[in-house]
Amino acid sequence: MNHNQPGAAGRAAASVASTWREAGTNIKQTTMKLFILVCVIAAATMQDYDVKFFEKTGYFVQKVKIDKQKDTVEFDVPKHGNVEGAKYLNDYQKRLVVMKLDSAKLCYAWDMPRDESKPIEIEAGLKHFQGKFPNDKYMVVNENMLPLHYLNSSSLTQEVKDFCGSYPVIKAALFKDKAAMEAGAIQEVKSQMSGRRKKRALTVTTFSSCTQDSSKYIDQCGRSGTDLKVTCKFVVSNTCVYQMACGFSSAGWQCPAPKHMFTYLHCCDYFC
Repeated sequence: MNHNQPGAAGRAAASVASTWREAGTNIKQTTMKLFILVCVIAAATMQDYDVKFFEKTGYFVQKVKIDKQKDTVEFDVPKHGNVEGAKYLNDYQKRLVVMKLDSAKLCYAWDMPRDESKPIEIEAGLKHFQGKFPNDKYMVVNENMLPLHYLNSSSLTQEVKDFCGSYPVIKAALFKDKAAMEAGAIQEVKSQMSGRRKKRALTVTTFSSCTQDSSKYIDQCGRSGTDLKVTCKFVVSNTCVYQMACGFSSAGWQCPAPKHMFTYLHCCDYFC
C-alpha cells in the first residue's frame, strides 16, 4: 500500500478547496465587471467640462458639471476683475437656480426661468463651442436679484442641500427693472405681515434693507401695505456665469450666440 497517495477523504477535500478557489475567482471577476459597469454608467451620466474665457487681463476657466441622472448642472466661476467668484446649481427637478457665494457663506435660490436650457442642450453647446467662450459674438444678460426670505430645508432637494452644505438658503427673485423690484419688495412685506410666515416675520429687513434704520418703517406702516414706500438700489456686488447651449429642431441642432449673464444683488430702503 502506497502511503504517499491521498485517500478518498483527501481527494474530496482537495476537490472542495479547488471549487471554493474557482468560486472566489468568479466572484472577484463578477465584482470587477460590476465595478467597471458602474463606472461606465457614471461616466455616461456625469460629465465635466472646462469653459475658457477672456476677461480684461487674461484667460480664466469656468468649470461645468452635468449630471443627467440627478438632472442637475453646476457652474463654478472663478473671481475675475471686479466680479465675485460664484458657484451655480441648476436643479431641474425642483426648477430652482441656486447661487452659492463662499465669500458671504450664503446661498440664494430663485425660480428657474421657463426657457432655461436643459442639460442635454448645455452639453451640446459646450461641445459646439469646444469649451471656449467667444470674445466677440455673445449676448450680455443682466439679472436684478432681490433677497426675500429663508427657505425651509425640508423644501429643498438633497442636491441643493449637498451643494450649499452648511450655508443658509435664501429665496430670492429676479426682476427686469427697478419698478418691478420695488413692487416685489412691497408684496413680500405684505406676505410676511399677513401671517403666512409668522415665524419668519420681518426677515425682509435682514436681507434687503440697505440701512438698518429704514427697517423700522416696515412695522410702523407696512401692515396696511398702502402706506409703505420703498426704493431699491444696486449693491456693489455682482457675479456672472458663461452659458452656451444648442436647441434641437427639425433642421437639427441650432446654436445661437452664447450668453454672458450677470446677476446684480440689490437692497431696498423703506419709508412712510
